[in-house]
Amino acid sequence: GAGIEKMKIGVKSGSPGIIPCLYDKKYKENRKYWCNGKFWAYCSILAYANETGKYSLTDYPNQSLFTVRWENLQTSDSGFYWCAVEISDTDDGKDLFLYVQS
Repeated sequence: GAGIEKMKIGVKSGSPGIIPCLYDKKYKENRKYWCNGKFWAYCSILAYANETGKYSLTDYPNQSLFTVRWENLQTSDSGFYWCAVEISDTDDGKDLFLYVQS
């Protein structure tokens, strides 16, 4: 796979945050993204690297990682998310559970 590390993270609602998503250095030129959904087949893409919005992704190819940043998550944002890399016809990603506490 892409070698992305699995994580479980708890954050406080309304607080800003940032998490790292690691990937294999051979994928440094590939597009990275952040999506949510319990199952990979039903993962909804929320943001791509170097785009901004509710989630902002920044890729650091020389370090084989990208970061996911947010400003104001709410308890309703709790759930399964995926750090993912586009790889030809078969993308790869690792899930994490993000628990947003009140």
